[in-house]
Amino acid sequence: MNRLKDIIWSDLCVCEDPANGWFKETPDSMVASLLPFDAWAEAKQLFLELNRVWDERGAGASRYGFPIVWPPQDGMRLRAKRIPLASGGHVFVCRAFRFKPRRFHDIGMAQPLAMKLLSPEIRGGIGIFLGRPGAGKTTTACAYLQERATRLGGVAWTIESPVEMDLEGRYENGYIHQREVDTPELMAEAVRDLARATPNVLFVGEVLDDQTAEMVTQASKMGFLVLCTYHGGDLINGIERFARAAGRGSVSAQFVEAFRFAIHIDLRLVDTGGRPKAINDSLIGSLSTGSPPRVLSARSLFCMQDDHPVRGFMKKGEFAQLSSEIDRQKHDLMKQLADMRLNQAGQTR
Repeated sequence: MNRLKDIIWSDLCVCEDPANGWFKETPDSMVASLLPFDAWAEAKQLFLELNRVWDERGAGASRYGFPIVWPPQDGMRLRAKRIPLASGGHVFVCRAFRFKPRRFHDIGMAQPLAMKLLSPEIRGGIGIFLGRPGAGKTTTACAYLQERATRLGGVAWTIESPVEMDLEGRYENGYIHQREVDTPELMAEAVRDLARATPNVLFVGEVLDDQTAEMVTQASKMGFLVLCTYHGGDLINGIERFARAAGRGSVSAQFVEAFRFAIHIDLRLVDTGGRPKAINDSLIGSLSTGSPPRVLSARSLFCMQDDHPVRGFMKKGEFAQLSSEIDRQKHDLMKQLADMRLNQAGQTR
């Protein structure tokens, strides 16, 4: 008998009539699969439970989605969003958070990029993990947060809605605390509160509105590192959108001053002969997931110096000018990677 938790899916549409439900293996999959017939009874139970939780929480607290564990006894954490239909009914679209935190070295990020991210030089400012839904922003950010706590120590706080991966606990000389909030309004308030808790790192799980982007920027002025995930179609677009969100439409001067790095994570559908493999210019490894397989890659921009020319382009709103610096940094990282591989090859001879 198929249970919902045993079916491989990232997104599940739960309806009053389970015959109209569907699931997708990955967020960007073009295949909306029919639920197996022997899972229909459970899908009906889940629909009733989602309605109960929605009614109990109220529309205001649930309008951005709400967390639920299903099945209650031994289930996985979901985030559900109620969506009304033109017919007068409604469905719930659920996102599954079934993955355990991955070790940083398991992600496959190129060593020069990983070393740059883990440099003790990055102690304050803003770091952003960008990408489309389901691209691996949170997975990458959480792995980085754990590795940073292990190697560099310090206290990190996360603010998430909902918590996607269990990170709470000690990591060598570091410790990670997690806090869950319900709405973007509470997210901004939580950022303000925890900024006074003297963390070394503050991680905001997902910035969804201008208020939270503005609060993230203000928190970075207090001297610690603020990390967050943010939707962005590409690296430059994501940086510009965040800069303008933090400035309520105008480029935020505070964001420009606090910016330290941004990494855009991308799952590309490419012809790999049926097998995922690294792209020649990729700064992150391959990820065997989805049907057809996807190739995971990353582009990055670092801005560590206060007088870096990049800041001047940002202040003037000339974000397209960042392209040449992104390419230059990428060339440097790829050269470092080639040198490392050459040295490793020489040592094995």
